[in-house]
Amino acid sequence: LDTRSLYRCNKIKILSHNTTLNTINMTKNHNLQSKVLTLPKSDFTSYRSQNGLDDHKKPCCEPNPPLMLLKLPPSLEPSDISSSDSRFYLSDDQELDGNPDLNSSLPSNASTNASRCRLIIESKGLTFDLVRVESSNAYVMFPPPNKKLKTSHAQTTPQSHTTCTSTEESGKKSVVQGRLLRENDTFFLECIRATADLEQLISGYLLKRYIYPSSEGVSVEQLSQILMYSRKEIIDALESIHAFIIPSTKLENSDIHDNDARIHEIIDVGLRMKTMYGALSEELERDTWDIILNVLSEWDGAIDYANKGVILDDMIEIVLKKSEISLERGVVQYCLEKCIVLEEGKKRYGCGRTWNNRSLSVKLDANFIAQLVAHNIFNSRTAPWKQSHFLSEWYRLMPGVGIHYEPQIDLLRGVAIGVTDVSPIIQAENGDNLQKFVRVHDKNENDHKNVLYWKYFPKEQIMRSSVEQRFKMLFKEKAKWELEDLEPYFDKSRLKEVLMKYTRHANDDKGCTWYMSK
Repeated sequence: LDTRSLYRCNKIKILSHNTTLNTINMTKNHNLQSKVLTLPKSDFTSYRSQNGLDDHKKPCCEPNPPLMLLKLPPSLEPSDISSSDSRFYLSDDQELDGNPDLNSSLPSNASTNASRCRLIIESKGLTFDLVRVESSNAYVMFPPPNKKLKTSHAQTTPQSHTTCTSTEESGKKSVVQGRLLRENDTFFLECIRATADLEQLISGYLLKRYIYPSSEGVSVEQLSQILMYSRKEIIDALESIHAFIIPSTKLENSDIHDNDARIHEIIDVGLRMKTMYGALSEELERDTWDIILNVLSEWDGAIDYANKGVILDDMIEIVLKKSEISLERGVVQYCLEKCIVLEEGKKRYGCGRTWNNRSLSVKLDANFIAQLVAHNIFNSRTAPWKQSHFLSEWYRLMPGVGIHYEPQIDLLRGVAIGVTDVSPIIQAENGDNLQKFVRVHDKNENDHKNVLYWKYFPKEQIMRSSVEQRFKMLFKEKAKWELEDLEPYFDKSRLKEVLMKYTRHANDDKGCTWYMSK
């Protein structure tokens, strides 16, 4: 038996329950020679049932409440879970059930409801799934030398303990008061780091519930409770996905100078906790980008927006003046921040505070703008585009002059897919009316054969689906894929893992690796 010490910590309340957990710190080299180990009768199932101690309707006032064993990972100490900023969650909310990413990291012997039982350590910004692990062993806990367990007076009498020796022998040996974890059906809870795709989870939740301008948004604290993750992980994910901040709740700290980095960090955390987040409606964002693209094409202050940059405040004012719809400054700034080229080590100001310097000159990402234009071109018609025709239209509509503003075909990854035979697509979308398609879009009836076409297939269209469903959708479009074409549709950190699970691969004569469905 591997034990060190047993001590009581502050009561840790599990949400929706009134259970109290003790923390058990285990070590080796416990000397049990010449010791009598005693166990409370209340630790035995038969005794508890006979005395009504398992009636959950009654308040738990017994001196030795049932134990629950929690196995901590090396990254945690018992003091971490006894701190005031740590908490346990048991969720009865069925809303997140069926999410394919929540159970992806759990072992095969884990309870099916394990993903709804969480331990959150706010001081370290960590979240753990508490996984029930069955065991055939019976665990007996006892304190280290010179320490005693807290028990009632009644429980300390010889008659109220089950002992490992006779009463006569116990007079010659020191008594160690222990605890039995469970008489039978033993289990313990194992902490496994929650590794679900939190960014995707938050994105989907915001899009489902908190679309601006029809919603007032949700706070970091609310998201932490709903999704059962630490506040730090929630904030990091919101920043990573560049979540939209509801303009009326965005608090400024413009009086703090940029060189006060430590003060900025402290204030940022406070602001984020009070800020409300949501998802900008697709229609409003699309209308805003249309105005921004027009401004980039016509405004003299944006002639070389990728190299010389633009004055941010002036750009926002021009966009607001040209808008025929009611736009808020925060909406325009949110869109612009998506394409601002950041200096190394700088964070986006949109995640918690506004720009301190209104006259700041910022460079805009020409590749980001090019992809926006590509989306607009594909949305202008449902039929696929012949590559030469698409490139011609792309160059014509792209804001900016010079070789730096000529879009590259690689930018279409994650936006569209290249196909050489468009006949099935035409028949699916237009029936058998191939002649009409050729007459409208091509000059030669055979021109659609063995020529590369581009079909609109944006990553945003499938990213909300499960990994398995995404692969089904991708292989429905194309039978085989190259790695770089698949990358935009998956989390890069898990790509190798999911490829092994859902695909097989082969090399062609040129040495290129192709991935196909299993």
